Amino acid sequence: RRDRHDALLAGWREGCIDAGATWGGGESPSLPGLVQAQDIELAGSAVGMVPEGRAAILGADLAPGDEIVLVASSGLHANGSSLARAVADRLEHGYATPLPGGRPFGEALLDRSVLYVGLVRALLASRIDVHYLSHITGHGLLKLMRARRELTYRVSWLPSVPEVLQFLVEQAGMAPAAAYQTVNMGSGFAVYCAAGEGEEAVRLASEHGLRAGVAGAVEEGPRRVVLEPIDVVFESGDMDLAPSG
Repeated sequence: RRDRHDALLAGWREGCIDAGATWGGGESPSLPGLVQAQDIELAGSAVGMVPEGRAAILGADLAPGDEIVLVASSGLHANGSSLARAVADRLEHGYATPLPGGRPFGEALLDRSVLYVGLVRALLASRIDVHYLSHITGHGLLKLMRARRELTYRVSWLPSVPEVLQFLVEQAGMAPAAAYQTVNMGSGFAVYCAAGEGEEAVRLASEHGLRAGVAGAVEEGPRRVVLEPIDVVFESGDMDLAPSG
């Protein structure tokens, strides 16, 4: 179908532009007997560069008192598609099922993912003392403790949940603890910076058209995530056992 072909290429192009990346091409084999008509199989990888004169940001500088800034997502992003397909299969009208706001479920699932490359570039070019960065993808807010450090990440504020994600987890019958360790639930990216610098990171996010807020702080304590607004605690062991998005 030419419309699907064109939509795929258009989205790929927009993603490259957003990320400031170059797509170097790749193999486009025909695999009859393996990939059926109207289906598509995609695989990809990306290579990035650490700016000259900077060390890779791997969490070594994380410390108690650091502020956690959460940057909003636009919806499903890259994780939760299997769950979405399972839910759609159970709905009488499938992907055409209207959300409470009126949009079709399937249309909302395809909302453009937010790419945070521009924000990261701005953070690295600023005077903000960035100690860690974490992309909130599969395993949801468990990713807040992705750094292998014995620290507690206490969150007192959460971004609003996109309507499509709220509908998805409700239809799947997921409790808050399960939902927040499966899909992003409105948080697409986390910035950890020195105490007192979170609001400047929020300002930079706003300049890039992104909603963000100072969500909490890093504390001394065992490796865990405390989500105060929903009364959920994730322990270190949950990181290994969380269901895949």
